[in-house]
Amino acid sequence: MAKFYKIGLLLLFPFHALFAIEGAEIAIYNGEGTWYDGIVSFEQFLDWKEITHERLGPLDVNLNDLKNYYNGIYFPGGDAYYYKRAINQTGLQHIRELVDGGGAYIGMCAGAYFASDSVDWEGEFYDYPLDLFQGTATGAIDEIAPWPDYVMTIIDLNPDNPINQYEPPTQTTLYYGGPVFESHYEVIVDTVATWNEYYDDAAIINFSYGSGRVLLVGPHPEIEEDSDRDSTDFAQDLDDDGTEWNLLWTAVDWVLGRSISQPPGIGILGDVNDDSSANSTDALIILSCDVGINVSRFCPMNCGDVNEDGSVNSTDALIILSADVGISTPYPVGSNGCPESIMPCAGCSGN
Repeated sequence: MAKFYKIGLLLLFPFHALFAIEGAEIAIYNGEGTWYDGIVSFEQFLDWKEITHERLGPLDVNLNDLKNYYNGIYFPGGDAYYYKRAINQTGLQHIRELVDGGGAYIGMCAGAYFASDSVDWEGEFYDYPLDLFQGTATGAIDEIAPWPDYVMTIIDLNPDNPINQYEPPTQTTLYYGGPVFESHYEVIVDTVATWNEYYDDAAIINFSYGSGRVLLVGPHPEIEEDSDRDSTDFAQDLDDDGTEWNLLWTAVDWVLGRSISQPPGIGILGDVNDDSSANSTDALIILSCDVGINVSRFCPMNCGDVNEDGSVNSTDALIILSADVGISTPYPVGSNGCPESIMPCAGCSGN
């Protein structure tokens, strides 16, 4: 979520201004203009990923050498104008030095606008001074949803980006005023995802900055629309069509400079087509995969390994079929949780 407009007097409240810095893996910016749901939901994600975090305000950014306390910093959705107004030149340099020295910057929607060299908001151009991304962030995308409306939209994932190695070709995610990213001439960044409904232009980008890394995200994958595990009730009326936290899992691995790990299974054991049940349809998909029929859109198919022997094959299909017709099996088919790693079956190659 992001909006840009001129305002008069802005009152900065003390509880947003200064926090007691202790240090953590990720600093979470919390100041005027930040979207509370975007903060809370990302904190819940980090807890799930077991990454430490703490909130800090604009004075904390301005007064402290961030690289001495954090491995990265997260700027949430909200209103980037306030970020620009509250963080002075010293604070901007603290952010740059954190990233340049090997740290991470994660910008979600407004946080992505804030990191860009320039912003085109509703046809008005603004210069932004942080300049991690040498390019323009343009929004809102009326073709998806005019500001301040929000909808679920499709993003297409770049299969050549290592962040997407465990992801399906597309994701359905929340759009709420986020930007399209366009690099300046001869500036090269990597594309994680594109807007399916807007000329397939860049929706999520990642790139190096000095010795560190930057991840800029136009949509809101931190929000779990039809689940309460993000501890918010925003957009609960919308259909999430599956979690995007798995995408965040690998993206955060990348931006922190870690080896990219497979997200832990949070699906239903035996459910390979993600329809919230394990039945004969899933067994047929597994049998097809086992004999080499292309079922790559269901891959890597971790939930198909119901006997947890490290592979998905006809044995798993037989177990699922047995459970579907009421035959007792020693395996918890239909329960929550899937193996974290498997050997993909032949039909996952896409041939």
